[in-house]
Amino acid sequence: MACLVADSWLLIERASIVTSQRRCYSITASHINRVWRIAAKAFAVGSSDSLKRFVQVGVLGLLVLTLILFLGDAAYYRVRISRGTAYRMVEVNQFLLTPLKGQKDEYDVVGSIKVTCSRTIFPQPGYPACWWQARHTAQWQ
Repeated sequence: MACLVADSWLLIERASIVTSQRRCYSITASHINRVWRIAAKAFAVGSSDSLKRFVQVGVLGLLVLTLILFLGDAAYYRVRISRGTAYRMVEVNQFLLTPLKGQKDEYDVVGSIKVTCSRTIFPQPGYPACWWQARHTAQWQ
């Protein structure tokens, strides 16, 4: 049984989101069976239709792969924090939208600022991912 440690991650179970802080989670066969039963109810597996079963296995596989990718990303993020290479600065342009009379709008350039982002695949607490922030360099106020 492996112990998965994450600083802050989401556990999605039956459409409710639980946020956990610095806890150790162990994935056992009962956890996998619970996810399997939820997926079976969602796709009404009980008939002999092989397409439904294929979709069920595919969705469950994608969920497991996403969870593994997220936990690996969070672990590598902690390693980068300890080395001092976890963050980067991205320049963002700020704009101000002012409504005028006659249903007209005035667009003003406020300036540019540097925003801190995390060098990860998924956003980390308080910081967007750098690959996303680099593609979204306009902030509207």
